Amino acid sequence: MKAQNLAFFKVNRLLLTIALRMGFMYALLINSALALPTYTITEIGLTVSDINNKGQVAGSGVNSSTQGKSHAFRYTDGVGYEDLGVAPHFTAVGSSTANGINDLGQVVGSSDSFSFRYTDGVGMENLSDAHCPSLDTCIGSASEINNSGQVIAC
Repeated sequence: MKAQNLAFFKVNRLLLTIALRMGFMYALLINSALALPTYTITEIGLTVSDINNKGQVAGSGVNSSTQGKSHAFRYTDGVGYEDLGVAPHFTAVGSSTANGINDLGQVVGSSDSFSFRYTDGVGMENLSDAHCPSLDTCIGSASEINNSGQVIAC
C-alpha cells in the first residue's frame, strides 16, 4: 500500500512541477507583451525647439565656438551636435535660431531677422531674399517645415 501512495505522490509532484513551470512561463510571456516601452533621455543642455520622427532635434544655444552668440543646431543620436552656423550672405549676421525640423533632417529658423532653411549638402538658404522688396521690410522667421520641404514663415 505504501508503494502505491508513493507512486501517486511522484506523479502528482511531476504534474505540479510542469504546471508551475508553465504558469511561470505564461506570466513572463504576458509581462513582456504588456511591458511599457522604454525610453532613453539624453540631456543636451541647449534649448530644443522641435523633434522629428527619427529622433533628431533642432534648437539653439551657445557653445565655445560661437563666441557668445546663439547658433542654430541639429542633434542626431550617434552624430552629436551640428552647429548650423549663420549664413554669410545675410546682413547683420551673428546669431541664428532653429525652430523646426522635418524627417529629412532639414531645419528652419531665423538668422537675425531673416528666415532660413538648412539642408544637408546645400547649407543655409536665405528664404527671405525672394520675398522681400527691400532689406528694411524683411523681418521673418521660418517656424515649421513639412516632409516635402515646404516652410511656414512669418
